[in-house]
Amino acid sequence: TNLKLLSPDRHLSTLAISSADNTSTLSFIQHLALAFSRSSQRVLLIDANLSDYVQTGPIDHDGSKLADLLLDADMISPASTIELTAHLSLLLAGKPIKNPIDLFSDNSVQPLLEKLQTQYDALVIDIPPIQSSAAARLISSQLEGLILVVRIRLVKQKIFQQLIHELKQCGINILGIVAIHSM
Repeated sequence: TNLKLLSPDRHLSTLAISSADNTSTLSFIQHLALAFSRSSQRVLLIDANLSDYVQTGPIDHDGSKLADLLLDADMISPASTIELTAHLSLLLAGKPIKNPIDLFSDNSVQPLLEKLQTQYDALVIDIPPIQSSAAARLISSQLEGLILVVRIRLVKQKIFQQLIHELKQCGINILGIVAIHSM
């Protein structure tokens, strides 16, 4: 509901979630996507970490994955996603690839997002840790906003402030920061 309050006059439909410090975002992103779907929005949770299995590990799924769809957005079909609930689906990243920036840098993201937005009200995209991933920054710059997840006391303030400055210079709209307690 707080995301709705950020921009009450317009609907946020493309949102990235990333960590500033290699913190796992899995629990947060799953709860956020579920909350969106409970408001009767059709939500697609996208695992965009093409360098590692993140959302689900190596699930056996025969449909097209994100890596395939970035190469050819016309391959999208209902079989591309896994329906988790009536309003929540998952698009897997696919097999890890060595240099994911190549897939995101050749104008493949926008056509795919446009196609997906005809089928879903919200795209919640789990991206790699943004501090160390050029691909994450490239994806975020093409979306409406980014939420950063950060562990309290593990990120040095000066480094975090520098990261925020760099992201803003890249044209990334930072919607908020979720601070989680670290043990």
